[in-house]
Amino acid sequence: MNLRPVVFLFALFLLAGVGLGDDRIVSVDQQAKFMTVEQGGLLKLYRLTDTTDITVNGAKASIPQLLPGQTVAVKLAGSVTAVKVVASGLASNASSARPLALRTITIQMRVDGSDRLFYQDGKLWIEHMSAQKPANIFINGIEWTPNWNGDKTDVFTKFSVPVAPIGQGHVTMKQFAGRSKVRQEHSPIAPVVVTISDDPSGADDYEIQLSW
Repeated sequence: MNLRPVVFLFALFLLAGVGLGDDRIVSVDQQAKFMTVEQGGLLKLYRLTDTTDITVNGAKASIPQLLPGQTVAVKLAGSVTAVKVVASGLASNASSARPLALRTITIQMRVDGSDRLFYQDGKLWIEHMSAQKPANIFINGIEWTPNWNGDKTDVFTKFSVPVAPIGQGHVTMKQFAGRSKVRQEHSPIAPVVVTISDDPSGADDYEIQLSW
């Protein structure tokens, strides 16, 4: 029996479950467990975990089998963590004709009280306002333990993938986790400012994404 048609149909079935598009893998960092994908001329960054369900060409696979050039569809938990990855096709060494950069920043952190996030020109920092200082901080999936100068952190610049300048773009914010509503302060001038005020007693985990 020729199993190739069966495998092909099975792959299509899996791809349909996560919404296959024209997204293609640009790079995979096996050590840090990050996958960068080109989506409509822009880059998206996904975090891979030990429990991410990975399928390549219809067969169960692991992170090393995800290769640049493959078409990919991703199912997310939150904004950056991949719970399911379905890839197909062969690897390619072809690179984009124009440089690509991320136009999103995802911040995850545990908040107890109030904190303000600032972003400008590839630099992100936090100003603490009340209760305990934030903990378990991740910027685009990169764990960050900042140095504090009083109630202000040092500046985070170590993005795993280059971030595109905001320029004249309009910055929007989405909240994926956190019991209290996060507020973006709209201002005609930089930097971008976001305020997290966790109202109930105790701390909670927040996840927000800035896009432009």
